[in-house]
Amino acid sequence: MYAKEIALAVFDGVISIPMDLAYGVRRTFEDFGGSGNGTRLNNVAENKRVAIIIDNAIKFANTDAGPITKVLKIILEEFYRDIPDAVIEKVAKKRGLVQPT
Repeated sequence: MYAKEIALAVFDGVISIPMDLAYGVRRTFEDFGGSGNGTRLNNVAENKRVAIIIDNAIKFANTDAGPITKVLKIILEEFYRDIPDAVIEKVAKKRGLVQPT
């Protein structure tokens, strides 16, 4: 069953190569101004919009509200929940993070 699905996926991937190449050639032709200056400027604007979207996504991922920070918080909370407070305090004192009492 899985072999059939894998074979179909590979076949679909191979079939899409000529179409992807054609789209790439067309986009390159447009980027060099072959379809007119208006199309070239539209492509430049589109490239800038995509770059801004990617940049914003990376910045969001690195904020406190981002998914990476949320996952790390969950992992650390689960990890520290299983460790006794006395052990955490002892390690913190050894590392100089907490003043000895």
